[in-house]
Amino acid sequence: MRPRGSPPASEQEERLNQLSSKNAAAPEPLAAANLYRACDPAGLGFGSTEEAKPLEGVIGQDRALEALRLGARVGKPGFNLFVTGPNALGIRESVSAILSREARGRPEPPDWIYVNNFAAADRPVAIELPPGRARDRAAQDRAVVGSEEQRR
Repeated sequence: MRPRGSPPASEQEERLNQLSSKNAAAPEPLAAANLYRACDPAGLGFGSTEEAKPLEGVIGQDRALEALRLGARVGKPGFNLFVTGPNALGIRESVSAILSREARGRPEPPDWIYVNNFAAADRPVAIELPPGRARDRAAQDRAVVGSEEQRR
């Protein structure tokens, strides 16, 4: 069964033959004038890029961004967002901006750290800390480990 809208197999084969034929005409070289498109800076609405307002969001991804906004508003335990895509699209910046905006006015969440469980190494112990304290705790732990290594 062929996909809807695609030509019959015989037409597809004919087109492939035309494209791969040794008798197919070589493409015409492009003229230099066709490689450049002039842009009138006066039409941009700013004098320098320092004055330009950054675009918000990922162009052409309105539904995805709305889903992200909706997901950011879900206040249920265990609900997470998973965002993926090519780095070049500015996804990280857009997600960060949306989540920062949604977080305004909400209480700051606690920090969580995981420490080794010597009794069951495959099950680390989760410790909840007041907001902003995880980095201090990590620095303290590194200092303790470092001093132990120096004693050896």
